[in-house]
Amino acid sequence: MLITPVAHADQEASDINKIVTAAVSKQKLPSKIDIFVREIAGWKVDDARRWGYGTYLCDSSTDPQHGACETSAKYSGGEAESEIVLTFTERKTKNSVNLKLIAYRQPYGRGEAARCTGGYFTHEHYAINDKFSPNCGGYLRQGSGLSVYISADQLALLPSGGIWEADLKINVMQGEPFQKAAEWRVNIQLNIDDNAAQLYFPAFHTATPRMALNLRDTGKNMAGAGHSYLDMCMYDGYGANSQSLQLTLSDGVMLPDRSSTDFTIIKQGALNTDKSQRIDFQAFVEWNGMTRQFTNQSALIIPRNDYGDYRLVMLPGINVPVACTLGRLRLSTPAFDHATKAAGQYSGTLRLEFKVETGIP
Repeated sequence: MLITPVAHADQEASDINKIVTAAVSKQKLPSKIDIFVREIAGWKVDDARRWGYGTYLCDSSTDPQHGACETSAKYSGGEAESEIVLTFTERKTKNSVNLKLIAYRQPYGRGEAARCTGGYFTHEHYAINDKFSPNCGGYLRQGSGLSVYISADQLALLPSGGIWEADLKINVMQGEPFQKAAEWRVNIQLNIDDNAAQLYFPAFHTATPRMALNLRDTGKNMAGAGHSYLDMCMYDGYGANSQSLQLTLSDGVMLPDRSSTDFTIIKQGALNTDKSQRIDFQAFVEWNGMTRQFTNQSALIIPRNDYGDYRLVMLPGINVPVACTLGRLRLSTPAFDHATKAAGQYSGTLRLEFKVETGIP
């Protein structure tokens, strides 16, 4: 391929401040998330060593707060890639984890310096602190491009859902004379859905909850009524950041003569389900100072703006505390006359389904 020399204006390095945001489901991780893709610091046509020998360094080789990598330049020439160890912190829980970002430098040239590869960038990858720049027929490459990305393997190390944030800082170093020319700073925000949404009942841990209706005499014609409560945490798999939570309560009983907001327990051994053989009650969810009544088999939706308080809890299968939205299930039985009910044990099963809309595809 013939590449005709073209006149191009020189470019000097300048500071970069940018935000990289990605929404990720751990069920289908992307192959990578790019932070920089062949980002060019600068080039100078008549002074190739100025940027052709340019490198990219960290402030520290051991502290990952803003990225830990090499802090001094070298001249090697061997194909290689670098690791930048960077701390990510989940916004609500303050859990943190160090991920290894992959980074590499590709020498860049225009005109005669690009003839050998048929393009501006070399095919080879070099460590970000390696000053090496291959020449083409005696023409030195005039700059280099930086690429940085997070691999799927590293994304999989995030221990829970939530908003994971990090601040990356790269020092852009001029080649000759060797000196700092710019700072590239990136705020990285990873919105992670861990696909582990679940309801957690603190009083029962991993066991199936059992509730009594707590019926009590009211003192008026021996009538019975009662309330019972069950505390719960609603974990959305996204650090209490989902667009909405959805609860559906059902009892599996089909009765034509009851309200759509009624739930029922039936006398054990009953041959029918008329009102003498059953007790009807209502169910409510309470959270953030609000109360909503359930309709049997219908979804009840809690929008994000109404979530309110959350609690940090340890859940099965997750090795760090996660943010759960606090709520309480209330079962309320209206007063009824004991004499209208058959004597015996009454029981039933409630099924509480929990779904979330994270907004993450």
